[in-house]
Amino acid sequence: MWTWTEIQTWGKNAEDNYITPTGSWIRIGPGVIIGPGVEIGPGVRIGPGVEIGRGVEIGPGVTISQGVTIGEYVTISQRVTIGEYVTIGEGVRISQRVTIGPYVTISRGVEIGEDMTIGPRVIISPGVEIGPGVEISQGVTIGPYVIIGPYVIIGPYVIIGEGVRISQRVTIGPYVTIGPHVTIEKNPLYIIGSRHIFYYAGDDKIRIGCYIYPFAWWIKNGRDLAQKEDYTADQLEEYKSYLELAANLLKWEIPAGNLKGGRNELETA
Repeated sequence: MWTWTEIQTWGKNAEDNYITPTGSWIRIGPGVIIGPGVEIGPGVRIGPGVEIGRGVEIGPGVTISQGVTIGEYVTISQRVTIGEYVTIGEGVRISQRVTIGPYVTISRGVEIGEDMTIGPRVIISPGVEIGPGVEISQGVTIGPYVIIGPYVIIGPYVIIGEGVRISQRVTIGPYVTIGPHVTIEKNPLYIIGSRHIFYYAGDDKIRIGCYIYPFAWWIKNGRDLAQKEDYTADQLEEYKSYLELAANLLKWEIPAGNLKGGRNELETA
């Protein structure tokens, strides 16, 4: 069991410009190394064995768990939580209210928007820009210079290639691999599923993979096409849920008796 060291924070008095105690404290665990020119706000907790490079700025209420390494000139805004053994490269900017899971690697020059979550063992390559409200699940790998728009959801173990552009409010399913320099445009419904892309194609049409048909066609004939494409039972269940989501978002009615029952009765692709 290690022991915290408490340090009172100081700041300039607004009336006479003297440096005086602020009444707030920071807590630092054993074995912490802090470089020159670091600024640490009130209410910060720094776990044991943390290394903080030159010129880092850490906002109020930040929690940094044990074994974290933070490179030079990183900016961390208020109320950020960083899990164990995270590595953050030089010049990274992390906005407020971000949660970063354990064993994450964030390379140099990455910009992370506010109110987002990064799961454990995620790898983020240099120059990536991530918008606010994004959710990144565990085991995701993001290549260099990727731009991810606001409120994107990325499932577990997704691999995103270099230079990919993902517009806002896109959902990417688990275990998907996206090649380099792909652009995924804004769409009221665009999901990269475990087998094929599923998205709204205008009018009353849904596209799954290379097939574009009206929503009613998918309800009636989707299962037959799925069998032709060798979908598994789990994939049938997955794409059934996407059709239900489309019906809810686009205010479509599902005919009575369809999309009901167990996995062997699905009318979906």
